[in-house]
Amino acid sequence: MILIWKATLILCAGFAAALLLRRASASSRHFTWLLIMASLLGLPLMERILPAWTAVSPALFRVNATAANGQEAAGPVFQWTYLWMAGAAFVMLRFLLGLWRLRGMRATARAAEVSGIPVLFGDNTPVPLAWSRILLPSEAGKWDADVLRSVVLHEHCHLLRRDPLIEVLCAVASSIYWFHPLMWLAARQMRREREHACDDRVLELGVNPVDYAQHMIQIARWMRPSHTPAPCAGEPSQLESRVTAVLSSSRSRRRVGIAAALAGAVLFCGILIPIASAQEKIYKVGGDVTAPKLIHKIEPKYTEEAREAKIEGPVMLSVVITPQGVADNIVVKKGIDPGLDDNAIAAVSKWRFAPGTKDGQPVAVQATIEVHFRLI
Repeated sequence: MILIWKATLILCAGFAAALLLRRASASSRHFTWLLIMASLLGLPLMERILPAWTAVSPALFRVNATAANGQEAAGPVFQWTYLWMAGAAFVMLRFLLGLWRLRGMRATARAAEVSGIPVLFGDNTPVPLAWSRILLPSEAGKWDADVLRSVVLHEHCHLLRRDPLIEVLCAVASSIYWFHPLMWLAARQMRREREHACDDRVLELGVNPVDYAQHMIQIARWMRPSHTPAPCAGEPSQLESRVTAVLSSSRSRRRVGIAAALAGAVLFCGILIPIASAQEKIYKVGGDVTAPKLIHKIEPKYTEEAREAKIEGPVMLSVVITPQGVADNIVVKKGIDPGLDDNAIAAVSKWRFAPGTKDGQPVAVQATIEVHFRLI
């Protein structure tokens, strides 16, 4: 739950930065969203490596588990975990299927050159695409030469900007945070700024803005869904905003320089580190802080290997009992066998507690749980 709030803060920072940079170049806004995606991917790792405050004098729970005990069905925490895994797998599978379609398009495409730029013409390519190479529909060879050149330059700019690689990063972040609506809004906004930034670079190469706008309108009539993650020459839904931006004489088209990129990275590190290191305050039992109370227990199972080896003894687990009454941040303090240690963690993660309180309000409390394995 804390991770969700941290991700929300980072995404909100991205939307705030995009609002502040509304008069800056599309390249600057796209780079801002790139930093946001990188921050979201780095958030779980930063949480692990940054120092965290822990309580002393934890509460202690002792539970005896025997070889005769069974194990109940997974509790709500594990059901949510499985749901997240299913959603992440679905999003990533859709991305990989898109890459597979690209592979099929490339396999049957014919190599050629347009304005000195290597391209591939494919019968199965629905729209102009850029991944490791520029892919064009076979009928593109019949297009007006100026229109074809504008399309190829646009896709070439995607490759120069490393947009396919950035799309991979965005896909990974989307699969991890698939449940967050702001994540999808951020990804969509990032792709919009990517197209604007490529349009700006095409104009830098000397293409007349009026001609380029006309070329985009013509291309929009030929657009079909590609069902791939590759950046394409344009989407009808973005046509009006792109044409308006291309024809604007007051619009900034400056690229992000090295100094600006470094300054932006440092700034977002300054935002990410405090957010990643922030955590719900964890209390120790004593004074006005009451200890959690175990209200639902699932016994851990013995492993066949431990039973045959006649391994017995306590497994000591350090946990945080959250205000919701579940065990979180479970760490083995003293183990007796890898299999039994894992089974103890799996069982305790399904336990339910009446949470500890401070001044009558539920709070997170550090606890040590002792799970004793005994053969009978």
